[in-house]
Amino acid sequence: MPSIAERGEMPYRTLGRTGEGVSAIGLGGWHLGLKNVDEQLSVRIVRHAVDRGINFLDNSWDYNDGASEIRMGKALLDGYRNKVFLMTKIDGRSKAEAKRQLDESLRRLGTDRLDLVQHHEIIRYEDPHRIFDEEGAHGALVEARQRIGVLGMKSMANGIILKSGTVTAIECLHYALGLPTSVVITGIESMERLEQAFEAPRTFRPMDAPQRSALLAKTKIAASRGEFELFKTTSIFDSTATNPAWLGEEPERVQQLMPQ
Repeated sequence: MPSIAERGEMPYRTLGRTGEGVSAIGLGGWHLGLKNVDEQLSVRIVRHAVDRGINFLDNSWDYNDGASEIRMGKALLDGYRNKVFLMTKIDGRSKAEAKRQLDESLRRLGTDRLDLVQHHEIIRYEDPHRIFDEEGAHGALVEARQRIGVLGMKSMANGIILKSGTVTAIECLHYALGLPTSVVITGIESMERLEQAFEAPRTFRPMDAPQRSALLAKTKIAASRGEFELFKTTSIFDSTATNPAWLGEEPERVQQLMPQ
């Protein structure tokens, strides 16, 4: 996808048909709330990222028991909120639970508006029906404008793909940037990772067919076993499977959903 402009060190793209200009690399919020990342570092990462041109900030109501949103909210003080495109996600499947989680996210992030809200972990057969039911979660968001754009996530599968020894982090980001994505969101838990987030678009060149084929060929054997793509083959990273109450279910339904 062609860049529309550059701000600081970061190329920008248009988010779907919204007309919004967003940084080609987005900052993933989950890492900001990790226990081995202190709050001061989280705030510094966000502000350095924004100062250098990243404006797309990702988060979720359930990340690290709310710590990720709280820390991002502190980073967005002093005028930084007006410099970013702020996105978060909610887990609630009922209208009432979705409203509760949305209000809580707004309080944590210290803002009265969000630029994008996503329904999180749409992974079960019945999830779309429950969300778009008359009393479903989408009813809490119907007054928001529709935005359609492609957000790339898990380009390294939380770093697991790198353990295959077949590709580098930069190659993973380059591959994702070469797909029809508006933003490729990447986790940043250190200043070193922040540098990586800027190196990827700076060194990115669209792959031609032979280059893409060569990259896929060297990862083919490792990919065929599934051991490095646990997001697709296991429920290890399925947070709502282990916390079904986040969906806004009745207690009896929660017991049915809990892993046996």
